[in-house]
Amino acid sequence: MMRKHDRDHPPADSKVYTPWGYGDLVERNDHKAIVKFTWGGIGYIESCSISYSISFQVKIFSRDRKLLTFDWNISQDFSNLFSQLKKQLSLSAGTFIKLLYPMGSLREISASDTPYSLKLKRNAKFIALLRQNFFWNESKKAANIEISNNGLTALKKTEDEFETVLANICLSTGSYFWEIKIDMLVDDDDIFIGVVDENAPLVGHPPDLGLFWGFRCSGGKKFRPDSGIEDYAETVGTGDVVGIRLEYNGDNGSLSFSRNGKEFGIAYTNVPINVFPAVSLFYQRTQITLICKN
Repeated sequence: MMRKHDRDHPPADSKVYTPWGYGDLVERNDHKAIVKFTWGGIGYIESCSISYSISFQVKIFSRDRKLLTFDWNISQDFSNLFSQLKKQLSLSAGTFIKLLYPMGSLREISASDTPYSLKLKRNAKFIALLRQNFFWNESKKAANIEISNNGLTALKKTEDEFETVLANICLSTGSYFWEIKIDMLVDDDDIFIGVVDENAPLVGHPPDLGLFWGFRCSGGKKFRPDSGIEDYAETVGTGDVVGIRLEYNGDNGSLSFSRNGKEFGIAYTNVPINVFPAVSLFYQRTQITLICKN
């Protein structure tokens, strides 16, 4: 036991990290400390073994994978960590971060968690998954498409030409899934759904643009730049929800579609990187609504 005149009162925040785990500091001087561990034991240890902070890493799963290191007070919650990640990664306001910590199973980290509450080990690794909100891009649409409903709904105002609108997100790595509800399909050969190169014309028949990979609602056809329109699935009509999934393995993406949850299977396996979700509409009053998943 320490002599009375050698004892220091523990700081206001007495939670500490040691090589033997987390605990509460009971007494401490320049050489020795007494720690009551969270697992129930009492430790008489060297003061230099005590730490009020801990280092951990965050592995970012994006196209340019990164590993960021942080030194964090063990009693400080992670609310500021999310904002620091956004700043360091230069993420847009519409990007959301999900942090996962492998603890036997993957546990999602909340802003109120702390290293102490998680019993985080030194140099632990978090996994960061990035999620962006999809919406139709006002600056990437043809003139006769009207955007409403906070950027989610697209309405065709005339029926002069096929006209296309792109979403705000460039797809380049990982897995993406979104849905489009057919609010109004007026007639056959009316709605084309898929992904498109940013440089594709916004006016014109999608299979003829040379930069569009997708699905035609009428007849359930598929199309791509080098093969035209092909048999694929079943017709989609008003009230149906079309699911679109794009999964990248390196620089090649697999594109598939579904109707009301029924999978149609893979349509194409050679979709390039840096494409955008898109729809092309023809008849007046044709309307769709974007439902973002991840």
